Amino acid sequence: MCLVFPSFWSHIGENVRQQRLNTYGRLRIQLVCNVCGLHLGYLFDHSLTPTKVRYCINADAIQLV
Repeated sequence: MCLVFPSFWSHIGENVRQQRLNTYGRLRIQLVCNVCGLHLGYLFDHSLTPTKVRYCINADAIQLV
Protein backbone atom coordinates (compact mmCIF):
# COMPACT_ATOMS: atom_id res chain seq x y z
CA MET A 1 0.00 0.00 0.00
CA CYS A 2 1.41 3.35 -1.03
CA LEU A 3 0.74 6.38 1.16
CA VAL A 4 2.22 9.00 -1.15
CA PHE A 5 -0.13 11.70 -2.44
CA PRO A 6 1.51 13.78 -5.18
CA SER A 7 -0.37 16.98 -5.95
CA PHE A 8 -1.22 18.75 -9.19
CA TRP A 9 -2.73 22.11 -10.14
CA SER A 10 -5.30 20.65 -12.55
CA HIS A 11 -6.77 17.37 -13.73
CA ILE A 12 -6.74 15.69 -17.14
CA GLY A 13 -9.83 16.23 -19.28
CA GLU A 14 -13.09 14.58 -18.41
CA ASN A 15 -11.59 11.56 -16.63
CA VAL A 16 -12.03 12.95 -13.11
CA ARG A 17 -15.25 14.03 -11.44
CA GLN A 18 -15.78 15.73 -8.11
CA GLN A 19 -18.07 14.51 -5.34
CA ARG A 20 -18.92 16.49 -2.23
CA LEU A 21 -18.39 14.58 1.00
CA ASN A 22 -19.75 15.71 4.34
CA THR A 23 -18.20 13.21 6.72
CA TYR A 24 -16.67 13.58 10.16
CA GLY A 25 -18.18 17.06 10.49
CA ARG A 26 -16.35 18.63 7.55
CA LEU A 27 -17.00 19.22 3.87
CA ARG A 28 -14.44 17.78 1.45
CA ILE A 29 -14.27 17.35 -2.30
CA GLN A 30 -13.43 13.77 -3.31
CA LEU A 31 -11.93 13.07 -6.75
CA VAL A 32 -13.34 9.99 -8.49
CA CYS A 33 -12.56 8.24 -11.79
CA ASN A 34 -15.34 9.12 -14.23
CA VAL A 35 -15.06 5.68 -15.89
CA CYS A 36 -14.98 3.19 -13.00
CA GLY A 37 -15.88 5.28 -9.92
CA LEU A 38 -12.58 4.56 -8.12
CA HIS A 39 -11.50 7.01 -5.41
CA LEU A 40 -8.48 8.96 -6.68
CA GLY A 41 -7.86 11.55 -3.96
CA TYR A 42 -9.08 14.95 -2.79
CA LEU A 43 -9.28 18.54 -4.00
CA PHE A 44 -8.05 21.25 -1.62
CA ASP A 45 -8.03 25.04 -1.69
CA HIS A 46 -4.43 26.20 -1.91
CA SER A 47 -3.60 29.86 -2.35
CA LEU A 48 0.04 29.20 -3.34
CA THR A 49 -0.71 27.42 -6.64
CA PRO A 50 -1.49 29.27 -9.90
CA THR A 51 -4.98 27.72 -10.08
CA LYS A 52 -5.68 28.25 -6.33
CA VAL A 53 -6.48 24.53 -5.93
CA ARG A 54 -4.44 21.38 -5.32
CA TYR A 55 -5.47 17.95 -6.62
CA CYS A 56 -3.95 15.37 -4.22
CA ILE A 57 -4.01 12.07 -6.09
CA ASN A 58 -3.22 8.66 -4.58
CA ALA A 59 0.05 7.52 -6.18
CA ASP A 60 -1.41 4.03 -6.74
CA ALA A 61 -3.94 5.61 -9.12
CA ILE A 62 -1.30 7.27 -11.35
CA GLN A 63 0.28 5.74 -14.42
CA LEU A 64 3.22 7.81 -15.65
CA VAL A 65 4.06 7.71 -19.34
